[in-house]
Parts: sequence; structure tokens; C-alpha cells
Amino acid sequence: MYPHQVLVPSVTDFMPELREAYVQGKDFAASNLSREDKNRFYDHLFTKTIFKEATPPGRKEFLYATNGYAQSFALQKFTILGILNMEGIPFTSEQNQILKRFSYAFEQSYVRFLDLQKAESQAREARIEAALERVRSRSMAMHKSEVLGELSFNW
Repeated sequence: MYPHQVLVPSVTDFMPELREAYVQGKDFAASNLSREDKNRFYDHLFTKTIFKEATPPGRKEFLYATNGYAQSFALQKFTILGILNMEGIPFTSEQNQILKRFSYAFEQSYVRFLDLQKAESQAREARIEAALERVRSRSMAMHKSEVLGELSFNW
């Protein structure tokens, strides 16, 4: 399945804290939606987005029946990690601290992944450059056309 863009009606209506934290460069945001606001949010998702077809009827019923919507987000340079509950009960300070620590560890892992990708790319480029240099040096030293067969590429 391919990713789909989901347009949420005015982020300031449903997640103003997240947008504000992102714009201001903060590392944490939390918000709560009342039952009415949560249901208004789901009305939009289930009538105007891919979730209309993608969400089973039983799941829709469950989501509409919940009391509210509480969410906390930990924002890093490359990632945003969030947790939510459907009771509308805000997460405790301790729970939010755990989220922040987990987010930091996840961010470190992702940065390490990016570093490894970069190192692999650099190693590949170095192998290509070394192979080209071997070809250059052998061709410069070539006195007979039979030596041409000795040039091989071991990638």
C-alpha cells in the first residue's frame, strides 16, 4: 500500500499545541480533545479522507464511543513520536518524561541509521574511484593490447 496524504481540517482546531511546538522549535507538546471535538475530527476523517474506506465499521463505532482524546508528542530534529489515549485523560508528567526519553533514543537510532547510509554510500564511491584509478594506471602502463584483458572490475 502506498502512503496517502490526509488533509486534516485546520491543525489549529485539533492540534494547535503540536503545530505551535513545531514552529517554535520546542521538544514537547500535549493536547486534549473533548468528546465533541474528537467526534468532529472523526467526522471529517471518515467522510473526507482515505479513512472513509480504510476503517472498518466496528472500529469507527469504537472511536466514536470513546470519551475523548489525549495526546502527547516528543519532537526531535528528524522524528516526532506520539502517544494517545481515547479516554481524554492527560498523560502524567512521568509518562511524558518516558516518552521524551524514548523519543531521544529513537532519534539517536535514526541518526545512526543515516550515518550508516552515508558511510555505505561513501564506501561504494571509494570502491568505484579505486577501480577507475586501477583502470587509469593500467591503461597508462599498457604497452600491448593483450594487457587489456587483465583489466577487470571487482565491485
